[in-house]
Amino acid sequence: MENRTIIKLFFIITLFLPIISFAYSDNITHPYLSGKAVDLFEQTYGSTFSSAEKQLIIQGSINEDSGVRWLKHFYDPVNNRGLNKGQFSTSKLWAHNQASIKNNYSWESAIYEYVYGNKNQGLLTLGHILHLLQDKTVPEHTRDDPHPLRSTYESFTRRNLPIPKTVPMILPSLDAYFDNLANFTNHNFFSDDTILKDYSDPKILKEVKELGTDGKIRTYGYGAFNNHLVFITNLVGTDGHIEKTYSIYDKVDNKVMIDYWNTLAPKAIAYNAGAIKLFFTEVEKEKQTGAIKLARQPWWQKLIDQAKLNLNQALASVRLAQGNESPKISPILATVGGKILGPNLPPAPPDWQKLETEIITAQNNLIALADNPTIPEQKISSIIHSVNSLVASLPTEIKTDLELELPLITEATSTTLASLDPPTILVPNDFSIPFATSTIIFSGIANASATAIFIIEIPEATTTVGVDGTWTLAVDFTLTGTTTLNFVAQNDLATSSATTITFAISSSTESTTNLTVNLGSLDCDPIFNQEHCLILNKTTTDITWSVDPPGDYHYKLYKFADYWSDYKFALISEETKILLTETDGPYSVSPPEYGDLAGLLLEVYDQADQLIATTTKDVWFLDQSPILINEIGWSGTSTETSTGQGNEWIELANYLPFPISLTNLKIKTTDNLVEFDLPTTDFIARAPNDGNAYYLIERQSDEVVADQPANFVTPFSITDDGEADLLNNTGFSLKLIRAENDSEQVLDETPFFDRQCEERQSPNIQAYQLCWPDPTGLGNSIERYESGTTRNSWQLHWEDQVRNGLDRNGQEIYGTPGRKNTYPYVALW
Repeated sequence: MENRTIIKLFFIITLFLPIISFAYSDNITHPYLSGKAVDLFEQTYGSTFSSAEKQLIIQGSINEDSGVRWLKHFYDPVNNRGLNKGQFSTSKLWAHNQASIKNNYSWESAIYEYVYGNKNQGLLTLGHILHLLQDKTVPEHTRDDPHPLRSTYESFTRRNLPIPKTVPMILPSLDAYFDNLANFTNHNFFSDDTILKDYSDPKILKEVKELGTDGKIRTYGYGAFNNHLVFITNLVGTDGHIEKTYSIYDKVDNKVMIDYWNTLAPKAIAYNAGAIKLFFTEVEKEKQTGAIKLARQPWWQKLIDQAKLNLNQALASVRLAQGNESPKISPILATVGGKILGPNLPPAPPDWQKLETEIITAQNNLIALADNPTIPEQKISSIIHSVNSLVASLPTEIKTDLELELPLITEATSTTLASLDPPTILVPNDFSIPFATSTIIFSGIANASATAIFIIEIPEATTTVGVDGTWTLAVDFTLTGTTTLNFVAQNDLATSSATTITFAISSSTESTTNLTVNLGSLDCDPIFNQEHCLILNKTTTDITWSVDPPGDYHYKLYKFADYWSDYKFALISEETKILLTETDGPYSVSPPEYGDLAGLLLEVYDQADQLIATTTKDVWFLDQSPILINEIGWSGTSTETSTGQGNEWIELANYLPFPISLTNLKIKTTDNLVEFDLPTTDFIARAPNDGNAYYLIERQSDEVVADQPANFVTPFSITDDGEADLLNNTGFSLKLIRAENDSEQVLDETPFFDRQCEERQSPNIQAYQLCWPDPTGLGNSIERYESGTTRNSWQLHWEDQVRNGLDRNGQEIYGTPGRKNTYPYVALW
């Protein structure tokens, strides 16, 4: 069966606004706020989390934005609806109702897991809830504004800013936290696209002219907290009237954003700390009542438990009746008309032994049923009906109310509905060539349980899924150019992750299949990654382009993204494109004022001014290498302490979201006495929800970090006695270098680490030396915690902080090989 829906899309500019939203940064702001909330809870209530427990909560707050979970992170309290005027549920409901999906990180799940044995999972899930509450201090998330192009507030908070002191907010329920916080943010702060529109509040109470740090006068609108609410520009119209424009972006002094942060960030922490307090209150309540456990019991388990209870009662009654000796009964003589007809005997007694055996058999069937985690619906039905038949056969005097009915929605059906894969697009099968038609028909397959397919960027573009899982969706585009669309499957219980496609639309009917478009710069690093343009230590570059085979073409070069998330996932539309030039090039490009990169789009037109080809390129301006020395296990491990060699390791970090080649790289001591080459392989892309990827180098054996596979194993010494050693006992400094013909390019360099200098007087320690006494004797690592090559960029791994990895003896390593550092270095992007 094929279902087809035609969607006519006019005024495509407005319809194409994407709804991809990331709110606070997952790798910076969310973990920062979560850590501060845990600290406030501990300081206020005297409770203490271990470092591992605290890290679990923080990690949960990072993970919540994974996949398409963010679609349910909005809550407009004024209209009581979620994203896109209620197309998706509110985050308040999402915090409770996730039972239909595989990864259930709801409030009730957090309490359940913590109480019934998996405390780590409970704390991780609590972190997910803290993330949802933190999003309620982002104005966009409470004003149904998915900020498709850019969020001024989100961009401003991509750093760990100071936060004014606060105290926990105590409320009676999780819903009260969502309602109070969402209403506070909605009524008192603007988002970029809702300034003085869509909502009656906030109101500008006064306008004040203030002197900026650059000596210029600016006008600000103040809000209810005597805060900078909005930046006002007064323009004189042609008729002499003053026309006011409003913005929350003041790039010189950031007065508006500073006031937003200083009010909203403490709220996020106060409400998070209060929610943690409520969590442990609810944990104790659950231990007493077991209410969540009972509510979470599957329907078939409830049937089985009730059946077992009633069968127990029936068995007790049967055994009681069986144990009572029946009295001798004299025959009753019946007479009719004076004639004796014979004895009227009572009915025969029940076969108690047979009934007992049947009940015990039924009990055993129920026990076996309860112990099976994957129970076929037919088997449940069969056993329950057999119990009903047994009850019907019981003597009247012991019959119990055991008529059990199967629910309309079975667990098997619910499981099927809850598991949704992203839809598969079968047609078109090639998106690399611009389409010469304005109507594109998409078709494919989806889970049988899916009921609809829709495009995230165009909510009106939706179609139903046939009983055989097939779907078809035709979309009419009125504009040409490059666009990105995300297709999602949905049913009443779940939403799948997205299938993403990027393509171009051309009005030309000429074939463009043989055109090759090149876009880049001679400054792009030729080795690290040829797909992405990485430019080291330059603040400008000349972008050039060409088409093969050559022809009479003309071009338009656009910039459409400043951030990787926008370049990779957001829609390219007329609203996002900024025209840079229409010449044949070259064109000089510089780093964005805010952001990670310059996302460029080149459109190629023929003589008839028809778009015939497009290509994109992400240009990264890096002031340091994308690969850095991140952590050094120089003191051995508990198996072999700082007096020996052998159990040492080095960790590299890749801070970009794609693989980086290790070609021609080597690590060597600063004095050039010891070195080793890295293998010519790709350094994998960053780990999900971490921001980094790690490359673990172990000395001599893959058993140094026993529970993690090494990426590379090599001797750290060129002599057997360890005198010429990479990590020399008397002190060392390392360089990461890349060989270039007869020269070397230093990519990263550590300060001088001196094991012996703790015995010297501090004034005698040279500026380039860094002393690391090892208080535990268990081999604390040295870890980077900020960019730079000075001693201030490194610290000893804290012995009371989260650790990762086991040594040869199964003991914890005092470091984090293969995982983010105690205080992870902020990612480059």
